[in-house]
This record gives sequence, structure tokens and C-alpha cells, in this order.
Amino acid sequence: MTEIKNGLKFFTVLCLITVCSVFFTAYAADELTEGIFTYTVTDSNTAKITDVKTSDLTEIHIPETLGGYTVTGLDSGILSTTKTVDVYIPKTVKSIDYFTFYSDTAERFFVDEENENYSNDELGVLFNKDKTALVRVPCRFESEEYIVPNTVVEIEEAALANSKLKHITLPDGLEIIGFESFLYAKIEDIIIPDTVTYIGQMAFAACSKLKEIVIPPQIKEIGNSAFTECYSLEKVIISDGVTSLKTYAFENDTALKFVYIPKSVTRIDSGAFGNCKKLTDICYAGSEEDWAKIEIDMKPYHGDRPVILDTAAIHYGVSSDGYEDLAFDNNDGVLSVSGPNLIPALSEDGWSYLYQNKDDVYTLVIDGEISSVGSYAFKDFSNLSAVIVKTPKVQIESNAFVNCPKLKNVIFLSDSGLTETSFNLCADTVNIFEDSSAENNFTASSGSLNVVPYTFENGVLSFSGNVSFGTYEFFDTLSALSLKYDSIDKVRFSSLIFENLQLYYFDENFVLQPIEGNKLINGEIYPSIDGIDAITFNELLNGISDKSIDNFFLITTAENHDDIDSPEVKVWYEEVKEFIERALRWIVTLLNKLFRFLSKH
Repeated sequence: MTEIKNGLKFFTVLCLITVCSVFFTAYAADELTEGIFTYTVTDSNTAKITDVKTSDLTEIHIPETLGGYTVTGLDSGILSTTKTVDVYIPKTVKSIDYFTFYSDTAERFFVDEENENYSNDELGVLFNKDKTALVRVPCRFESEEYIVPNTVVEIEEAALANSKLKHITLPDGLEIIGFESFLYAKIEDIIIPDTVTYIGQMAFAACSKLKEIVIPPQIKEIGNSAFTECYSLEKVIISDGVTSLKTYAFENDTALKFVYIPKSVTRIDSGAFGNCKKLTDICYAGSEEDWAKIEIDMKPYHGDRPVILDTAAIHYGVSSDGYEDLAFDNNDGVLSVSGPNLIPALSEDGWSYLYQNKDDVYTLVIDGEISSVGSYAFKDFSNLSAVIVKTPKVQIESNAFVNCPKLKNVIFLSDSGLTETSFNLCADTVNIFEDSSAENNFTASSGSLNVVPYTFENGVLSFSGNVSFGTYEFFDTLSALSLKYDSIDKVRFSSLIFENLQLYYFDENFVLQPIEGNKLINGEIYPSIDGIDAITFNELLNGISDKSIDNFFLITTAENHDDIDSPEVKVWYEEVKEFIERALRWIVTLLNKLFRFLSKH
């Protein structure tokens, strides 16, 4: 357990000890036991339960009286050591203290209907009487999801602390999220309604599964340690209206990559982003001059933990609408970059995150509304072999991909613009695949760029000009184009060479003979299984990704073998196992991104 988590635990225990100490000092003489219950007599001559001494029961029925005194209160932590399944609360109880049910033991709460202060719903969740305040969701909740009733305007202190819920829906109209309300909860996603005006200290502290959060505009300050120790939190969007980030607000969120800060923020306290080691880029709505006016406390904290704000790149003038789509995801060698504006030139304070683990990037996907890729933006990506451009219209500036020695294929799924020097010091020949119908057709005058126009009609994908493919590159290119065309039946070509795979055809005696130079002229390729059942390339790629296809043929017809009925490009799993393994890795990634894209549109 990390230092800060121990700190959280210590703080919580300290609070409990303090509360208990106060009662012990004031009422030590009145501490009594009856059956399994320990209680004290309050100054109002009523009983308050301070402990339940059992670990065997599956139900606990809180009594209405103890020692002749009416039970009106439940102290903190009374069920923390029991094995309770159901808790029955009588009509006499008027107060339930903070952390009374902070345990993983209670499954349901049942409140006497005559109780004037508390109630429960049909799932056993505890509320105040009129259900305007959520008091406690049992830790042993029967479902992973819960929809909070529309009547609720407040989530009380520790209401979901230690909860095992993965998904919770908060109602429009909610106003308050209390102190430590989600502490150590296992929620993975949550949308905070715009009606919320207050988030208490440590409200979401140690929510280790939470991945993204949007702070709504009516919250003026993000409280101390509100989101500390959220180890899976990658993205934070702070809405315009928030004015301050208090001490340790996002401290030790070690997966945090992106933060959007609005112009309304005027103060950032010490350690607000402390030890957020992956936070290399911060987007700010205002100008550089506006940023300089923010009161930022940069003093050290927790020994030598990094402050982060003194090392992160600040990107000025970024709109919040566009930022919501910003993403740099490096997933199994596929780096996906999407966003609203441009990828800045490296010399203009480019996105630092792009350069983390850049030697592990094999394929780059440029998506969203990015309109420009600046000079030197992807300099020195040593293993980058393919670039796929999905944005509506993009300009590739000079030296954008300089010194990417393995980069050989650039596939534009939309309009393109580039210069002869965009791909300096890349592969000896870089294939530029471009839709023939694009507005900005590019004609290369440099010998290092081979422009390959393509068209698609009636299931046939046609490449013009000369193309030389490695096996990986052939399937990588078709995988990219399958994002644009949903049923590629055949590939038609003028001149096609396979570099690392021997092609064969059947001679007149039905004996396989090698095709000289692995070169095919004016022909077609289509896939089949067992040489019998023709399938589309899309089906083939899906079969590779879900492992339902592990061997297949590519059937070829070509002018230079027009005397042969069925020349065949033979591809078997064992022969190209390395390709299959790589294809499995990144084709799945691309297909998943496609499904997410389609779901948004």
C-alpha cells in the first residue's frame, strides 16, 4: 500500500478514534452491555449503540430499547467486525453516525415504516425519510449497477465508501456529494450531473477503477484530495466555472494522461497534480498570459515527489468541446491520435505523450478533426511502419515523419495534403495510398514517394500504378481500408510484387510452380478458405482477429499467367505465423476503434 493510501487510512482511523475518544471521555461511566450490544446513555437519557459483539449472525435487529433506554443513535463502525447480511433498523433510531456501516458485511437495510428519519428502497438501500439523501448503499449489493432515485439531492458522507458497485447513475437535480462519499469504491465510470455544486474532501479518493471524470461547471472548487489515488484515472475535464483546485486534488493519480483546465481557474494548490507521472500534457482554455496569472503553489510536498506542473507541457487556447475527443492511445503497438485541432510541430511544444514509448509504436492512426501534422511531430519513431489518416482533411507538414526508417505505407482515407519532405529519411520508397476521388490529389515528383491512387466500386478495390508489398504490409493496408469499405470482395492491381512471400501457380499438370519475381500484372486477388469457399477480405480479417480462421488461400488471376486457370498466392498459418500474431494484435485494435466510431455516428 502506498504512502498516501496509508495516509488515507490513518486519517480515517484518526477520525474514528477521535469520535470514539470523545464519547469514551464523556460517557465512559455509562458504557453498558446487553446481549450482543454495547451502548452508552446520552445526556438526553437515550441509548446510543457503540458496538455489536458478534461475528456469527446473518441478521442484526437493532432493538428499540436497551436497559430501559430508547435506542435513538448508532455510533460509527459498529458493524465493522460482524458477518451481518441484513440490518433491521427500528422506528426509534433518529441518528446514524458517519461510517456506521463502513464494512463489506451488510447486504440490505430494512427500516421500520414508522421511523420518521430513515427509509429503505426495495433493494435494501438506506435513505433519509423522504429519500432526498442517500445514506448508505450496502457493500454487498446484489448488483454491479445502481440507479439513484430522482428524488435524491445529496449523497451523504461515506454513503458508498468501500462499495463494490461498478456503475452508478446519479440523478439530474443532485446537488451535494459528501465527504468521503465514494472512498475506496470500485466504480469504473460515473457522470456527475451539472446540478452538483459541492464535492467534499476525499469524495472519490482511492477509487482505483475510475477511468475518466468531468467536473461540472457549478462546482467552484475541487476539494482537498477529492480524487487522490485514483490509479486508473486517465482523463480529467474541468468545466468552465471551477475556480480552484485544492491541495492534493488529483495527487498520485499515476495513470492520468490528460487534463483540461478552463480559463475560470485562478488557483492551483500544492500537490494538486503531485506524482501524476504520466501527466505530460495539460490543455488550457486561455492564453499563455492568462496561465501566468493563475496562482500556482509549487512548493514541495511529500518529500521528493514530483510537482508535475513544472514539467508538463501546457497547450494554450484549446476548446473544451474539442478536448472531449482528444486521445492518445498506444494499444499493442497502435498509436491512435484524435482531437479537434492539430498535432503541433515538435519545435512548438508538441504533445509530450506522443514520445513516451515511441519505439513501441508500429502503426499510427490519425483521427478526429485534426487538420495538420506539424514539422517533426513524429520524428525518430524507429519502428513505425504504417500511418492511417482518417480525418476529413489533413495537411502533413515538412519533416513530420523524419527519420522513421521503417515507415513504408501511408494510407489516406480522406483528402490529403503533404510535401515532398514530409517523409524524409523513411523507407527507400514510401507508398502513399490515396482515394482517387479526393479533392487534393497528390502527385509525387520525388523518387522516394510512390503515389498509389485507389478506387472502390461494386466490392472491388483497385490500385493504380506499381505496388510492392511485404506480406504484413499487404494485410495492414487492407485492414486500414476495411475501416472505410465494409465489403472488399477483390483487390485489382496494375502491377503487384510480394517481397517476402513466394507466389505459386498450377501448371498444365497441376503441379505448383513459382511465379518469377513474385510479380503479378493486371490481375485480381480474392481470399478463400480451403481453396473452395470465397470470402471477403473483411471476413478474412475478422476471422483472423477472432481466431476462427488460421489458414487460407489468396486466389490470383493475372495477365502474365493468363494461360493458367487459377494461379494461387498461398498463405498458410505456419508459414506466416509471425504475421498472423501481429495482425491479431493490431487488427483487433483497429476494428474496436471502428465500432466505437460507428457507435458515435
